[in-house]
Amino acid sequence: MAHILAPHIREAIKTFAQGRQITMNNNYHLRLLTMAQSSELHDILKDRNISRWVAKFAYNYNPEQAIAWCKNSELKAKEGTELFLGLFDNESEKLVAVIGLRPESDIDGTTKAEIGYIIAKEYHGKKIAVKLVDTISKFAFKELGVSKIYSTTAEGNLANQYVLLRSGYENHGKTIVETNGRNPRISALYVLNNPLYQ
Repeated sequence: MAHILAPHIREAIKTFAQGRQITMNNNYHLRLLTMAQSSELHDILKDRNISRWVAKFAYNYNPEQAIAWCKNSELKAKEGTELFLGLFDNESEKLVAVIGLRPESDIDGTTKAEIGYIIAKEYHGKKIAVKLVDTISKFAFKELGVSKIYSTTAEGNLANQYVLLRSGYENHGKTIVETNGRNPRISALYVLNNPLYQ
């Protein structure tokens, strides 16, 4: 289903295709995930303990899927329809995490957005996730003007649920999420409302 996005949303997303970055803190920054990171992305997602939580991909994650994801990231940013940002270590430039932001029209005429993220195994436990979710949520509210942000997470992914709760998201029950190569799964739905729309 095609979503009609306001021109200011498309333009804000397109700035990342032109090299825009967001500083998360003194150690990390966000920028567009590109083909240059396909190998690093594959290294993150070939770990089954990480890929099992990603609904959109099969467990046997391969380099071609990483290349396709990175190509899609570049294409969607140029179109101004979706963002896949890499979180990079300022010193090493290593890919630490990936977060996606997909704005879409809501039934009430506003725009909502879905987020989802993955973090490289060696960066688990370093208190990156809450700051990452907070950073992208603030961007979506302030610059895109979305009315709410939602995220679905597998019922067993307690770490992700904890991160969303710490970031101010509220549990809105359960939903069915379509998966790639697996049966649809029951997931927990978390929502963060933009205070300007309250």
